[in-house]
Amino acid sequence: MGGNWPQIWVNEGGNLVEIWGDSAGWHKVPTGIQINAASTISAIRVANEPNARIYINEGGTLLEAYGDSTGWHVGNTGLQIGTGQISATYLSGGWGRIMVNENGVLMEVSADNNGWHKGNTGVQIGNAYISAVNMGNNRLQIMANDGGTLFQISPYGGAWHKDSTGLSIGSGYISAVNMDGTWPQVAINGGGTLLFAVGTSSGWVLQSTGKQIGPGLVPAVNMRPGVTTNNWPSVITLQ
Repeated sequence: MGGNWPQIWVNEGGNLVEIWGDSAGWHKVPTGIQINAASTISAIRVANEPNARIYINEGGTLLEAYGDSTGWHVGNTGLQIGTGQISATYLSGGWGRIMVNENGVLMEVSADNNGWHKGNTGVQIGNAYISAVNMGNNRLQIMANDGGTLFQISPYGGAWHKDSTGLSIGSGYISAVNMDGTWPQVAINGGGTLLFAVGTSSGWVLQSTGKQIGPGLVPAVNMRPGVTTNNWPSVITLQ
């Protein structure tokens, strides 16, 4: 991974597919991994590994797909996580951190040399769509669209907290991205229009890009990490 183009991972009818770009154009390559057509996925880069890690909610079981010189592989974490949506991010170490909406409760999945672990944050999120992001120095934050209101969830003071941004964003998908600021920026599918929620010292602001998009996901990525001026997220959408 790396370079000037993001990698996009797709569950295409039960086939895990990688889409990537270079100076010659865009390319679509099946990994050969078969998953349930309804499985939700979330991809991250772990440290400086050349290939992504893809986390898969396979009918309530958390799987991890990864690539090496011999091809693509899928492993079972052994964790049962319900059938809700997942969102992975990288903090440190050799594994991802996966946030799970398990029956309306936000769960945190992590791994160490002893295996995989699931912890209960105690935060109620209903059927919220979630997006996890590392805001630097291992500051984990989760943005959630809960009933059309955008919430910011983070651990501080020894507990997890769910704070409302005060923004009404409809029922669309969201994607949080670290643009090297104090707050995440959040791409939002606002009923077919691409919106952005931006945090400031005086509160959260909802902005419209004016771009019309399809009804699906809006994964956002910072393609120029460390650049704090004239840098905007790249967003992949269905059109």
